[in-house]
Amino acid sequence: MAHESPLVSTLSDEELRRELKAIPYIPIELPELPSTLPFDPYFVKTDNVLASLGQFAKERRIDPKQIDFDIVSVITFIQQGNDEPVEVKDDEFSKLEDITLLLDPKISIKQTLEIRI
Repeated sequence: MAHESPLVSTLSDEELRRELKAIPYIPIELPELPSTLPFDPYFVKTDNVLASLGQFAKERRIDPKQIDFDIVSVITFIQQGNDEPVEVKDDEFSKLEDITLLLDPKISIKQTLEIRI
């Protein structure tokens, strides 16, 4: 007596369709899940995004790899020697294309980013 595998059907395609149609449909109701988890965005101004994300993760005891962020704005500052840093306005960015300015050791350029976590 040969042993038939339960995974092999001896029914024709038509017989199989009739068998499947005879199985009653039982709807399953699943609880409705929120489209997004409740989370209030956190905004921070920083000159070191990595450090800010690390601090945020540490304070909330979560893995930093699970954090997403968006850059909301970037502010660029230029400083000459010991003078106060001056914000570079949008229409002044062409100044930063001057290679002699960029190579001047008395000039420093810094950026502050506002991020949304």
